[in-house]
Amino acid sequence: MQSDSPVHGVVKLAPAKINLTLDILDKRPDNYHDIRSVMQTVGLYDEIHVETNDLLSRELSLYVVGACAHGVPEGAGNIAYKAAHLILDYAFENGMLQGLRPKLQLKITKNIPHQAGLGGGSSDAASTLIAINELLGLSIGRADLMSLGAAVGADVPFFVHGGLALVEGIGDRVLPLSVACGTTSAVIVKPNFGSDTRQAFGLWDSATTTCRGGTDRWLRSDKSFIDRPLHNDFHDLMATYQPDLLRIASEFSRVCDDQVNSYSRPMLSGSGSSLYVLATSIEAAQAVATETSRLFGMPTWAVFLTGGDSFVTL
Repeated sequence: MQSDSPVHGVVKLAPAKINLTLDILDKRPDNYHDIRSVMQTVGLYDEIHVETNDLLSRELSLYVVGACAHGVPEGAGNIAYKAAHLILDYAFENGMLQGLRPKLQLKITKNIPHQAGLGGGSSDAASTLIAINELLGLSIGRADLMSLGAAVGADVPFFVHGGLALVEGIGDRVLPLSVACGTTSAVIVKPNFGSDTRQAFGLWDSATTTCRGGTDRWLRSDKSFIDRPLHNDFHDLMATYQPDLLRIASEFSRVCDDQVNSYSRPMLSGSGSSLYVLATSIEAAQAVATETSRLFGMPTWAVFLTGGDSFVTL
């Protein structure tokens, strides 16, 4: 039975992230790994549109569009769909829906590539929780939204919070950081191949590698934001198993060296396959993005420039 209630909707932006550091710690009994990482949201966004027009139906639908939609599951296979189900169950069980289960339609416009180490799926799930909370007037606090997010996926609690944070455990412990970023911008290069996170951790387990403590060095540094030592335990490992990454990092580094401004060295984000550099200004980042696009060629490679509101400190 359809209701005549009007359509109501909420739109949220779901940012990508980069790992300024990533330490891989012990493997847990549940086969996940504990990590220690400094993460930063950046100005590359998916768009989450959630609407409802029928408070009597239990139906939930999700579809995906956009430049990076290929290969991203729709419906129940999408982590954002799981997040939507979870928050509706939570709200229903806690009497927030007055006995009604709303019909929701979710549309995700994908601009963040998947299997890129940029957290697009987790960010979509976090923004879905935030959007539904607002749309239905549930008034669930951020701490509880983060707890719900932890039940959905490893990085979801971080994206509920956003900004700059130290992330520990399996991503369920988030400590906000306040570090002056200045006018830092980022240039992200996504190759024409992806990196499977589960496979990457499997490679880590089979390799004779140990955590190098890059996060502590970053946190203890008294240098400016862009000059702090970036680190990712996956960086050298994934370059070994994906030789193209090594070549890309080398070319990316050469582009930065050819510019007169200051840049960080290229670093893998997450388990890849994206690499990024930090630049001292949007103009410096633009110069690197332009030359990198010319060098690698579009559309084989995707080059993203983030600036302006890219780096948000608390």
